[in-house]
Amino acid sequence: MNDTNVKTIDQVRAFLAGTSAVEFSISSKGECYKWIEQVLIRLNYPSRSKTDKGLLLDLIGKVSGYSRIQSKRLVKQYVQTGRLARRQCTTHKGFARKYTRQDIHLLARTDELHGRLSGPATKKLPGKSSIKPNMSVWRAFQCRTYTT
Repeated sequence: MNDTNVKTIDQVRAFLAGTSAVEFSISSKGECYKWIEQVLIRLNYPSRSKTDKGLLLDLIGKVSGYSRIQSKRLVKQYVQTGRLARRQCTTHKGFARKYTRQDIHLLARTDELHGRLSGPATKKLPGKSSIKPNMSVWRAFQCRTYTT
């Protein structure tokens, strides 16, 4: 969308009045953030009055599809830092793996052989069974699973 000609609050007011039935969408979040930042710079958001700021929030919400609260959060980020950037946290790798693949396969095999017993019953199987699995793996599995 090319809105570079919208440079005054009166033009923003006219734009909002004329597009009440129109729905907008921006293709990517990065593009949306860039557009919001350009609007805030072009219309000099920090120096506007409270009513003008409300109109700018309405404009941002209308075009971006963000709620008023989300728009306020983005504007607040711009006012505090002077720029608008996505705060993406993708470095988290999830929880540490508690069981090895060998533990899981061993438990599944035992469960299959004994007809899907309960957890505590499956825990007692290696000592009672005539089939002796790798006991070191079982001890490690029991220590990690059913410690009381």
